[in-house]
Amino acid sequence: MFHVDNPTGVPVMPPVAAELSKTTLYFTEGGNGIPPTYPGPDWFNIIQSELLEILRQANIKPDKNTTDQIMTALKKLFITNSGSAGAIAGLTGQNNTFPYFTGEDTMALTPLSAFVRGILGKNTAGEIIEALSLRETVNKANSAVPNTRRVNGMALSSDITISNISGNAGTATRLQTARRINNVLFDGTSDITISSTDSGAVRDFRYTSEVFHNPGGNWMTWTFRAPSGCTLSGIQVQDTGSNSADNIGGVYYKQTQIYINGSWRTVSG
Repeated sequence: MFHVDNPTGVPVMPPVAAELSKTTLYFTEGGNGIPPTYPGPDWFNIIQSELLEILRQANIKPDKNTTDQIMTALKKLFITNSGSAGAIAGLTGQNNTFPYFTGEDTMALTPLSAFVRGILGKNTAGEIIEALSLRETVNKANSAVPNTRRVNGMALSSDITISNISGNAGTATRLQTARRINNVLFDGTSDITISSTDSGAVRDFRYTSEVFHNPGGNWMTWTFRAPSGCTLSGIQVQDTGSNSADNIGGVYYKQTQIYINGSWRTVSG
């Protein structure tokens, strides 16, 4: 493809004449009083400009000795403007490289190692598994519980936290939350012994060590009342002297205690 190349041409395209017909017209050899069609410089300039624009958009320099430039330009433009195909066409192939997309309709090359080339050369899934040393993993996966199974209505696609234990007294092995029986924790995993006398009942009775009250002598008048919760346990009688008011030299008493709810308590009142 080349532009007009003789002394009759001009370097600037002349203005195009005004439009004469809205109807598409075609060339004829003339006849019936109509002369042969004369294209004129307008038509040739328009066609030449269109063809040169195709080469320009394809970045092809017009060559007077090449007759396939328009077709070459069209092919290049079709590929360039066809998205992914254009991205592939824009690559310059190299040994041991692999093309990949870097964005929408853009590609680049990445090195292709011998290991990856070996994987690409496998024919079956089994060969690929062996090449990746995944046979043991695959065998374990074949024996694994499928994630379509459910536990308490929840799929096994992730960890499951069971907050409520369903069932009944016949199927449960323990209480979810331990309860107290007579203030003893009970969750069902061990027995507890409950006595009918444990709750609020007096299970035993005892006296503490005996205490002696000395009034200070037997020649005076004195009064003694046992402390709260105590009982008299003895009287000390002495010989009557010439100055004695009586022969009582003192008394003995003991504190009373009861055993209730697992501990000894001092009786008061």
